[in-house]
Amino acid sequence: SMTSRHPSAVLAAPMAYPLAAPACLRMALALPLLLALLLQLAWWRASAPLWWQQGLALASCAVAAAVVLRLPLWQAGTFLHWSGSKWRLQAGRAAADDTALASLAVMMDGQSWLLLRARELQPPGRIRWLWLARGTNPERWPDIRRVLYSSIADDQHNIPAV
Repeated sequence: SMTSRHPSAVLAAPMAYPLAAPACLRMALALPLLLALLLQLAWWRASAPLWWQQGLALASCAVAAAVVLRLPLWQAGTFLHWSGSKWRLQAGRAAADDTALASLAVMMDGQSWLLLRARELQPPGRIRWLWLARGTNPERWPDIRRVLYSSIADDQHNIPAV
């Protein structure tokens, strides 16, 4: 049975958890950019920089803004889905919208949010960054955290010896 294979019964049950809205992540990334622009304006007023210094400052902000706007994020309504043995991203109702994940790692844990690094199965090795937030489903937050950490620990215990 599934529960005897896993050290924890937490892993046996399937679960789906919604990813945070991509627009929220873009806004969170845009706030430091806005702060940098405000600091630039203050710098221009206080020290009258040369034209090339002003141009370089503007160009760096334009590049940062383009990166934030063009980040390859998930579509709104995407779920991180645990089948009981594997992780996948579920972007819509059709099975064709699913992305199988080879591995998942917690990169940052802010207690009310998690930044995850997911490695896709196809194309092999492609990395996706995912953001989970308690606010998208507060009553299931403790459950998704338990399943995430348990599945990662289970993967590490089941690495074949070389």
